[in-house]
Amino acid sequence: MQEDVVSVAVLGPLRVSVGGSTVALPGPGPRMLLGVLALSPGQPVNPDQLVELIWGPDRGSQAALHTSVYRLRAWLRDRFADRVTLERADDGYLLRTPRCDVDTAAFRDLVVQGAAGVESERIAALDRALDLWRGPVLGSAVSWLHDAPMVVALERERQAAARDLADLCLRVGDPSVAVRQLQRLVDAHLFDEPLHALLIRALGANGAVADALRLYDQLRARLATELGIDPSQELQRLYQQLLCAETTPAASDPGASALIHPTPRQLPAPPPEFTGRDEEVAALCAALLHPRDDHPPLVAVDGVAGVGKSALALHVASRVAGSFPDGQLYVNLQGAGVGMPPLEPSAIVGRWLRQLGVAGSAVPAQLADAAALWRSLLAGKRLLLLFDDAVSPEQIRALLPSGPGCATLVTSRSVLSTLDCTSFVRLQPLTTDDAVTLIGRLVGERRVSDDPAATDMIVNLCEHLPLLLRIVSARLMARPSWTIQAIADRLSQEQRRLDELQVDNLSMRASLAVGLRGAGDDAIRGFPFLGLLGVPEFDLALAAALAGSTLTDTEAAIERLVDARLVDSPAPNRFRMHDVIRLYARDQAERHLTDTERRAALGRALAHYLSVAEQARFLLDPNEPVDLQVGPAPTHPAGFSLPDRAAAREWIDANAPHLPDVVAGLAAGAEHTAGAARLALLAYPALAIRDHWPEMIRLDRIAIRAARAAGQPEVEALARNHLGMAYGQTNQLDEGLAEFRTALELWEGLDDRHHTAKVLNNLGILNRMRGDLTESARCHERCITQFNALGDSNNEARGLQNLAVVERRLGRYANAVAACEQAVEIFRRLGDDYRLGLTLGALADCVRLIGRPRDSVAIFQEGLLVLRQCGNRFGEAQQLWGLGLALDALGDRLQARSHWQSALEVLRDCGYVGDDDIKAIMAEPTPSTPAAIRNST
Repeated sequence: MQEDVVSVAVLGPLRVSVGGSTVALPGPGPRMLLGVLALSPGQPVNPDQLVELIWGPDRGSQAALHTSVYRLRAWLRDRFADRVTLERADDGYLLRTPRCDVDTAAFRDLVVQGAAGVESERIAALDRALDLWRGPVLGSAVSWLHDAPMVVALERERQAAARDLADLCLRVGDPSVAVRQLQRLVDAHLFDEPLHALLIRALGANGAVADALRLYDQLRARLATELGIDPSQELQRLYQQLLCAETTPAASDPGASALIHPTPRQLPAPPPEFTGRDEEVAALCAALLHPRDDHPPLVAVDGVAGVGKSALALHVASRVAGSFPDGQLYVNLQGAGVGMPPLEPSAIVGRWLRQLGVAGSAVPAQLADAAALWRSLLAGKRLLLLFDDAVSPEQIRALLPSGPGCATLVTSRSVLSTLDCTSFVRLQPLTTDDAVTLIGRLVGERRVSDDPAATDMIVNLCEHLPLLLRIVSARLMARPSWTIQAIADRLSQEQRRLDELQVDNLSMRASLAVGLRGAGDDAIRGFPFLGLLGVPEFDLALAAALAGSTLTDTEAAIERLVDARLVDSPAPNRFRMHDVIRLYARDQAERHLTDTERRAALGRALAHYLSVAEQARFLLDPNEPVDLQVGPAPTHPAGFSLPDRAAAREWIDANAPHLPDVVAGLAAGAEHTAGAARLALLAYPALAIRDHWPEMIRLDRIAIRAARAAGQPEVEALARNHLGMAYGQTNQLDEGLAEFRTALELWEGLDDRHHTAKVLNNLGILNRMRGDLTESARCHERCITQFNALGDSNNEARGLQNLAVVERRLGRYANAVAACEQAVEIFRRLGDDYRLGLTLGALADCVRLIGRPRDSVAIFQEGLLVLRQCGNRFGEAQQLWGLGLALDALGDRLQARSHWQSALEVLRDCGYVGDDDIKAIMAEPTPSTPAAIRNST
């Protein structure tokens, strides 16, 4: 008697049958072991690999595997005797199937048969091979199997067989078999573009052009809404070929004149996970549905790559579609299509005319004539036109409706400013809440709620851009065993972030490359240089220095980058880039600039910063001489110069936040280490005047390390002196004292009396702040004596100024007035307005304390005027507070409180007090002096 056939099927959910009847499977462990071994019957699988495949990464154990082996052997022996056996091999475990059919083996045998022979027989073999597949391998039993090499290899074999089948079917002119098999594959791989391309080609060859176009539109909408990306170059070429092939029936067709042209409903499906944008949606709907006059509404949405323009447009179009009963027309203009030229207006109008019933032979050849016919057909109709991804106004200008009734919505990376739009919307990145919500909708609320900190990290690293959020979410969806923190950690590594921001063969690089190619040759050449320093913001002068170009040529190139939305311009001659675009620029620099070019560009950048920092120092503090140890600054590489003091303030305020990172980056290269340390010292005076103390602390720490690496003890001592002052200004007194003492040791070791006296002056200030007035006075008296002996009246005056503060604290007001008057005389003679203003304030306060409030008011007012002209906000607050005290002593309490309020508001702007502090201080009958001012006097 012939025994029943035993079959094991893994090309779908695991199924074991005998004579066609399904057999109940063993428990989870043995069941998974059987399924995994049946993927490659007769081939041993390593035990460690089995543990990971059965239980997942870091979950199972060898003990659990041994138990499953024992139970599976018993199960197989009881049911199938020796027809299916589990055996131990040197390299692991294997499944012997001497009298058993396994679908993986049958599939591979049929594929081999389909590789050679008569074409019809090959087609039949491949068709039968693909029919064996009932779904994903093992029916997606567990998530971690998706990426297992054995499973991936089988899936690739399946797709290769489908490609071979499609090629054979197209060659013999019978694509129907390929269409059936490819449709099954596409349904299982909704984002697989090569498979979609095969099916679209087969549908077209099978005469189903409309179905092929519909499939392309569905895929494009799915990619845009789910992942924020465009179809591949191959798909876009196929799409264009299908458009060209889409013609009306020949005149000899007796049914041609009777064709019915349905109302066009071409909008792709709206994005199901569309999130946020409530204000933009409301504004766009209102603009499309409620025009202000008889002109047809024309609404444009622009924004950077990945901000979600297409998703917003499709969402809005689906909301208002019901108000346009004559139809909705949609076209992707391919402004950002990778490797594809933008669609020509003539191709668009020709297609739409045919879809509205115009015979192909009746479509005018000239664009002007075709556009005129198009507008005539639109007259009296209520149609919605959606132009997605326009590259320029000229691409759609001829196609715009001219009369009431129709409405047009257009998206573009560029601002279409020359179109007569009734409304412009510049789309911004999502809010944090909306970005988190989007991730939750895509990967599951549970995963997000389990790790909110990592989710916020991803949102920030993706810069709230929907495209990047969707790409990361797609990666998480394909890896359900991954934590959100795992991918956040990968994204946090700048050198690999662009590699992480890709799905299959599409990436953020490709999207940005399109915008760069459209910006022109000069912009393409200059763009990589913008990524070398890693700064998020830069000015025209820095860009010109990096590129080694003139200011004029650089401005023209950057404006093209602004138009391409690769660079933003928040103010004239100031620019910034999103982090991902900055990383792309660095990526381009690594790919396209030689080492020599990169080093030369960084040298020019260093020269830029040295030059402008020196210019800012001179404009803001012309009486602060350049230290001989620092040396003069070089000429600016592009000939840039700051025009005035206001420009100097603006430059230092804009550059202070990232100047430490610039110096650190430059110091990392041995050839620029010494120059980076010089830059930190040159920037000190301007940073101090503008109260950028936290930035100065970071900068001086870097400078100290750079100076030590370069073997420059003098520069290290200067940086430690600056660092001590910055610590003092931020109330880190012990740290400041340590830096000053180290600087003093360095200068004394170098036998430099001048710098020794400078450090003594600073030690006096810090000891005063620590409350050690006796030691403070001693330090100042020593420094005054040394500066006087050296003939350095500038620094002598500074010592006198500081000694006056100590004398005031000790209650010796007459001594304080005398020291201030000497310092004021020197500063007036030197023209040192900044220190003159500060010393006038100290003098005014001492004069008030000795009972001359009216004289005090006049002196305070002069000091306030001088410091405002210098732009020193903290000094301004000091003068305002002292002026309030003097006015209060004169009995003018109303004016006194007004000046105290103004002083507190300035301190708030400088970060010394908050709103609650201001309310508490001003609630006092006589407000107490804020700690920041009290500690400085």
